[in-house]
Amino acid sequence: LLVVCVRVPGHRELVMAGLQAGKPVFCEWRVGANLAEAEEMAGLARQRSLKSMVGLQGRSDPTILYARDLIQQGYIGEVLTASLNTSAQAQLQRGPGRIWQGVRSNGANTLTIAGGHAIDAMCAVLGEFAELSARVSTRIPEWRTTEGAPFPVDSPDSINVIGRMVSGAEVTVNVAAVPSNPGGNHLEIYGREGALVIQANGALSLGPNRMHGGKGKEAMAPMPVPAKYRVVPESTPAGQPYNVAQAYARAADALRGGGSFDVDFGHAVQRHKLIDAIERSSATGRSVKLG
Repeated sequence: LLVVCVRVPGHRELVMAGLQAGKPVFCEWRVGANLAEAEEMAGLARQRSLKSMVGLQGRSDPTILYARDLIQQGYIGEVLTASLNTSAQAQLQRGPGRIWQGVRSNGANTLTIAGGHAIDAMCAVLGEFAELSARVSTRIPEWRTTEGAPFPVDSPDSINVIGRMVSGAEVTVNVAAVPSNPGGNHLEIYGREGALVIQANGALSLGPNRMHGGKGKEAMAPMPVPAKYRVVPESTPAGQPYNVAQAYARAADALRGGGSFDVDFGHAVQRHKLIDAIERSSATGRSVKLG
């Protein structure tokens, strides 16, 4: 397995080389700097019949997996509406290892990374968007190098989306990078018969996530995740390593069984298309339908 975990602008060259050599490839998110690169990589993997995996580890988080099943089993009935709020710490002074993220064309920013991971986790639970309208803006247009020099920024740091899911559920999404006291992630889901709330101090994709639920007029109560959703050894460190380990374990199980991992390059293209739709809606001021 070739693992590509360098900076986003370097993904395409290494992924394509691995696929051309006939290797299965795991690529961290974001797969390409843009949609065209992601489609090129997915196309070659499909052409060569090679396995591929993408580092959207939120889809392997035990709480997200459990919430997805609860929704599909009708625990809260038909989903009516949901809201996702994501706030990350804005890093206003950066060294050479991170300051390149201020250039939008490099492909790694608040929309694609903090937003991409959080929105993907939400879609894992609720399904995909059918239509959306969005506003994307850069509220902090300048960072500083570690030497104190100004660095112009055009990467977005404030994203607002309203949309309708394929299921008919109406959703709102707010993603932002803020200089002080970020609130983490908060996903609220309301159905005809109950509600679920998923919270994380950091990113939904990194965990650990906490879920509360309630039906009818019941008060919201903690909902512990059943053991079957934890597929890594008990000794796996908590925090950032945990969901990465979950993703690798789930991918290994899928490949051992002769199947494909559900978070593959094809899925990455779908998520790239969603990000592209958000950007197009903001640029044109119009809603965008997704196929």
